[in-house]
Amino acid sequence: QCKTCKTKTECLTCADGYYRRNDDDECQKCDPIFHCTTCGYDSSIGTYCTSCVHGYYPDPYYGFSDGFECEYSNVEGCRNATNFEECASCMDGYYLKGDKCDKCSEFCQICTDSNHCTSCQKGSYLNELSTCSKCSPNCSECNSQSDCIKCENKFYLNNGFCTKCNESCSICKDDSNACIECADGYYFNQFRRCVKCGDN
Repeated sequence: QCKTCKTKTECLTCADGYYRRNDDDECQKCDPIFHCTTCGYDSSIGTYCTSCVHGYYPDPYYGFSDGFECEYSNVEGCRNATNFEECASCMDGYYLKGDKCDKCSEFCQICTDSNHCTSCQKGSYLNELSTCSKCSPNCSECNSQSDCIKCENKFYLNNGFCTKCNESCSICKDDSNACIECADGYYFNQFRRCVKCGDN
């Protein structure tokens, strides 16, 4: 909870999400009901926020400039709100359109508008139209529909596509029972082959 300290027991500054009432106090966690990512303490107003969690915006206290309250924003997908109905930046999967957040197209993680993606969700790739297309079946990362670079568990790479492992494997490099990791209900025997539990 201590970010910087003077000695083993003497804290100078608290980590993000923590605050101290005074220099002699231990660091205490910001109360989640305030929706702060960072907070402080003042004897006249109590706990105050210095930054807000996603979907909340800073609402200043009258006559107090060190911090603010965090109020709920009604803008779906908003990362940094400026008030109840206006947003300054959006979360992944959304883009800023005026002062609102609109959803990116399907499989798109980061986009500049509804037609232009710059980054895709896992299991999809950025195509020549700047939109995201789904990888081939059982492929978790790919460069194109026919160029898989990483398969889901229980599948292995085979000429740019994913082929099912032997049933005894959860991770494999081919379809034999010489697995990298055995599936549930199987174990490595003395020859490093996965065999069914209870079998010799």
